[in-house]
Amino acid sequence: PLIETLSASPEIIYLGIKSTNVTSVTAERYKLPLGVYITDVIMDSPAFEAGLQCGDIITALNGNSVLTIQSFSEKLYQCGNGQQIQVKVKRLGKDGYKEVEFPVTVGVRY
Repeated sequence: PLIETLSASPEIIYLGIKSTNVTSVTAERYKLPLGVYITDVIMDSPAFEAGLQCGDIITALNGNSVLTIQSFSEKLYQCGNGQQIQVKVKRLGKDGYKEVEFPVTVGVRY
């Protein structure tokens, strides 16, 4: 389905993040929640505008759990340009990880 979506449209949907998977081994070793760890947020991207930060761990898109970059991408590519989605993240604070939800307006990269 992902290949069909990408080949049917010249627009590539994106949030503007670089990320890595938090595997069960990584989660245990570093005491992290499972999900998609944001390593970089691109300046002026949809993620930047919404307030997502490096170190946030994405756990869900529109209420659908995402534990890997692959599942994150599959759900993201089902969205349309300009669509607002809910991105649920775990953010580290002084009292540990707290769940925060952000409305993000999806953009395109040409």
